[in-house]
Amino acid sequence: MASLCQCCGICRKSRHETYVDDVFPPGDETDPVEGEMSKLIYYTNSSPNHLNRTAGYLLQKLRRAMNRTRYNQAEVAVSVLLRLLSSCSPQQVPHLADELLTMVHILLEQNDTRLQVLACNTFASFCAVKDVTPLYSSVHYEFFVDRFSGLSVIAQQNNIEIYYNTRLAGLKGLQGMLTKAAASSGLTQYNIWELHCMKKIVPALLLNMQMSEGERSVVVSGDTRVGQLAVFSEDILKELVSSAGLGHIDAVLQPVLIHLDLNKCWMEQPSLFAHHVFLIIMDSIQAQFCYKVVQALISHLDKKGNLDIANPAAKKGILDTISQCIGVASEGFLGPSAMDAYNVLLKHLKASLGECSIRGTDINVLKRNNSSEYELQLAIIGTVGNISKVLPDYEKSHVMSLIISHVPESISNDNSDSKSVMLAYQLLQCLRVVTFCYTTVTWSKTFPETLFQSFRKLFFTNEAVLRSHVLELWTYMLDNRGNRNKIPLSVSWNSLEEVGLVYGTEGSSHFMKKHGGELFKALIQYSKLLPVAKEVIALYYKLLAVAVLECGKNKLKDCLQLIVKLQDIAVKETFLEQRLRVGLHCIVGGLVYLLGLVTGLPKLQRHVNIVMLARNERTPHFIIDHFFGADSPDTPVSPSPLSPSDGLDKEVLFDLEQAGLQDIETSSPSPMAASRSSFHSILLKHRRSSDTASTHSLDYTLSESPSNTEHLTYSDLVADLNSGVQSSSPATYSSTSNTAEFVASTRSGQIDISKMITSGMDSSSATRRMTPKSAYEVSLPTL
Repeated sequence: MASLCQCCGICRKSRHETYVDDVFPPGDETDPVEGEMSKLIYYTNSSPNHLNRTAGYLLQKLRRAMNRTRYNQAEVAVSVLLRLLSSCSPQQVPHLADELLTMVHILLEQNDTRLQVLACNTFASFCAVKDVTPLYSSVHYEFFVDRFSGLSVIAQQNNIEIYYNTRLAGLKGLQGMLTKAAASSGLTQYNIWELHCMKKIVPALLLNMQMSEGERSVVVSGDTRVGQLAVFSEDILKELVSSAGLGHIDAVLQPVLIHLDLNKCWMEQPSLFAHHVFLIIMDSIQAQFCYKVVQALISHLDKKGNLDIANPAAKKGILDTISQCIGVASEGFLGPSAMDAYNVLLKHLKASLGECSIRGTDINVLKRNNSSEYELQLAIIGTVGNISKVLPDYEKSHVMSLIISHVPESISNDNSDSKSVMLAYQLLQCLRVVTFCYTTVTWSKTFPETLFQSFRKLFFTNEAVLRSHVLELWTYMLDNRGNRNKIPLSVSWNSLEEVGLVYGTEGSSHFMKKHGGELFKALIQYSKLLPVAKEVIALYYKLLAVAVLECGKNKLKDCLQLIVKLQDIAVKETFLEQRLRVGLHCIVGGLVYLLGLVTGLPKLQRHVNIVMLARNERTPHFIIDHFFGADSPDTPVSPSPLSPSDGLDKEVLFDLEQAGLQDIETSSPSPMAASRSSFHSILLKHRRSSDTASTHSLDYTLSESPSNTEHLTYSDLVADLNSGVQSSSPATYSSTSNTAEFVASTRSGQIDISKMITSGMDSSSATRRMTPKSAYEVSLPTL
């Protein structure tokens, strides 16, 4: 019988079967016999052609163990095959892959959580092994996606350790699939980037990311390591997004948006989880695909608005998320899709205003009666501004034209309704945030033909609340050099360099040749529509000052004509309120003062000296410092003459013919006049008494010694300025003012208007005698 067994081939085992049988321990242990395992590895490395038969026999052993419910033997079979897999070369991996995946499939079909966790960990180990050209069966992977996703979202159980270990194993399985898909072509027969797969993978990751802080601690198989399911899910999501190509981004984003909708994550204020998810996506996605994220959110907003228009909170959450995504994006990443985004945002702005109950044109009433819709409108405006920050300037011009095209034409008529006015108001707010992001280089580039004409029409709307916003927009658009915030509301400064102002050269000459007349005409006509509020008049002055700084050097005649026409309006248009006419006189004085510093023309400087001296003596309320001062009343205390027909002295008005500037174009500036106003050296610090405010005379006493004094009146100052006579000897005098000591030439034609304005007149008399305390001598320069 023994000899029969030796002769019968059926009863004899092959060498690979013998090695495999020897690896299995005799008891219930789950680890293979180490010594026999080394023999098996040596055998398979020596005879690679036996790998297929060895793997097939291990699979047979696994099936037999599962049928007999000997799960320890099953674990040994899986462990042995993994050891063989890790010891072989990448070229030999495909010989073992099919049997290993079949083992994983068998284990996942079991209802035992222990075996399912073993299957997930086995698959994760397999995916970590590098191979060359794997071609695996697609049947396994479709089943794996379903099972791994299900395990990663398993419901809470009594045994917390099993609960967490199961979820962690499912996440490891999903991570293994993504790793294999990104690192090799192993999934060529099955595309996990298809939408039906992403609808299983992505929600599983998001559900684990949404776990509360108290549930994030994980104990892994009794190990002392403590992990976090939420953090692990975030890592997988980052890997998923970073591996996605252009054609796969939509398949990843669509399940994210659906999940956030179903869980009402947009409704949270603020929607922190939605922000967190999309920030992870924006940080992980390839830079050239960032625009796809914003596109998906804009499309989802449009869809959400059509299906759920009565829920502004959800739309606001989407808009806030869009702003968060744009904040981490690079400039110009939206590309041609930017205009589509603006169209959707403006459409929702109109729809939101259509849902509001609007009575009147007071924005505070709109805010109070429609708080949720008003917050949505603010979110839309903020999103418009955030998108504009990452657009190039040439595209911002198109955006501004698009926004203006949505402004209702009815606001220029007398029959405009409240909703049209409020829509125009909110559109101007959108235009404002875009304008603030724009960097003006030249007016020609800033204002294409259509944009300039649209901006010009906005000047003449019937609503004052709209015109004030248009005024602010014009100031920003015309300011090439950042002067708008540096322009002082006074003439108490000596030079452009002192306040940091910069004048233009040739940058806007082409625009002025083409549109200068229309621009200045609109600025002049707007003066008749100004309210009496000091804030709006100050903004109007800054707009004109910006224009003078930009083109006063090259368009002196146009600027002078602009100033004279404004003065004519202040003098002749008696239907205007007295406060506004006084403000226009002050604006004219400030502009002429500024234009003298920009051009540095001696004739203009001398005329400015004479008029400003006359104003300070006879009509101090025509000086801009008094008009915008903190103690200045909103309306004049008593009526005062504003035109020669009312008794106004012509010497306080600017006259181009009297100054000899009626035919001037441009001349070379005087070096001294260009850097310093010519009336900043004669007048000393003085004070004007409240009881003598109506006394329009200023007497200054000049003394070369304490005993020898003479009186210098306004007529003497004018005669000196016109004659340009220089004193033959230095003047020596001192001020009795204890605030500062000031010394200057009396015959040079220079008067310190800053000292004159900020100090006021003496309380005892309208005539002040200057007697020296200590002598100072200065040389008198020639004007």
